[in-house]
Amino acid sequence: MPEQMTIDLSPAPLARATDPRTSFMAAAEAGAMAANHRARVLAVLKEAGKPLGAEQIADAIGLDAYQTRKRLPELQGLRLAALADGQRTTRTGRAERLWVAA
Repeated sequence: MPEQMTIDLSPAPLARATDPRTSFMAAAEAGAMAANHRARVLAVLKEAGKPLGAEQIADAIGLDAYQTRKRLPELQGLRLAALADGQRTTRTGRAERLWVAA
């Protein structure tokens, strides 16, 4: 059986050491949500097997496109996603970049 690779999609700390306790609580919640979104975005990219725009990814997982757009550069920084050649037109007529699983 092939060895499975574990990928850490957990977030960087979102609160400063000097922040109040409530900031740490909010940061933990936001960080968990972001990690969940990263995992879902990555799963769509892997399943698609072709370049997708943030809007297409968002539609596939039931998120808003802006939520997806925030996660793609994070996945790129983790070397789990990469920009693809080309672009597509969104519903509003704007161009958006295309992404693939790395």
